[in-house]
Amino acid sequence: MKILARLAVAKLLLLSALGALAQGSNPTLQVIGTFQLPSTTVSFSPSGIGQSGVIVGSYSPKSGPPTLGFLRDERGRYVSLAYPGAYETFASGVNATSTVCGTYFDSQMFPHGWFYAAGSYSSFDYPGAFETFLNGINDAGDFVGNYATSSGDSGPFLDMGGTVIPFDPGVGTDATATGISSNGLITGSYYSGSTYESFIRETDGSFITGIQVPQDGVFYNLAAGINNQGYVVGSFRSISKGNSHEMAFVFQAPDTYILYSYPGSANTYFTGINDQNQIVGWYTTPKRDRKPRDHGLILQLEDSSREASRGK
Repeated sequence: MKILARLAVAKLLLLSALGALAQGSNPTLQVIGTFQLPSTTVSFSPSGIGQSGVIVGSYSPKSGPPTLGFLRDERGRYVSLAYPGAYETFASGVNATSTVCGTYFDSQMFPHGWFYAAGSYSSFDYPGAFETFLNGINDAGDFVGNYATSSGDSGPFLDMGGTVIPFDPGVGTDATATGISSNGLITGSYYSGSTYESFIRETDGSFITGIQVPQDGVFYNLAAGINNQGYVVGSFRSISKGNSHEMAFVFQAPDTYILYSYPGSANTYFTGINDQNQIVGWYTTPKRDRKPRDHGLILQLEDSSREASRGK
């Protein structure tokens, strides 16, 4: 499959503390709020946001399994998610009906996909695979993830209406599919040989590759989610003068980047975006600060100049 050429040199839009963009830019970011999980949590990381603002993610409790999933509803109420009999459970994505997808590890530490809907759990394994990871789900119930078989076959896949479709961006190695929009756009990342870059799989099966924050010293660029307008969110590591830290980014093809670091944070990550352009993520505070170090983060991306959805 022919891969689209590397993107043109991007314009860099740096954010201030409240997320205001550089003069002359169209999109704007504003922090809606931050949140914490209950005091019984050691650490946590949100990973997805539904159309109504429902948020899912994973956390480490002070006692019990090493990792559990969580669902935070529109009112800020929490539900713990634990696949029955699993050693640990990770929640990755959620759709408009609050169906949650994720990955659990069994007692032998093999990963399997799972869903949670209307109070019930179900399991999913890619056909013939001994490893299955589920990373994102859209409102139609289509989902993406990764698989590996004992014969050495591995890579990202799309399940659309019950039909499993393996795919590859055609460049690099170790490709991972991390998010799918309501209109079928898919995002993920791959190893280029020197760093991790991100990709978009269009609804016609073509790819945009080489998505990389246009800044010196970037060690990796990991896409985490995408919405129906083609906005991709994720994080990257920047290394400068021997120091490294993680920052968040928003990308829209062909050439718009927004870089963001929550004021006073050590690291900032964007992990999901819905069709209302609400972004979920998290940030950590410096080690010298008192616990808790992990903080959930919700932002609003405004872009009045680009109301039309892509992929339609």
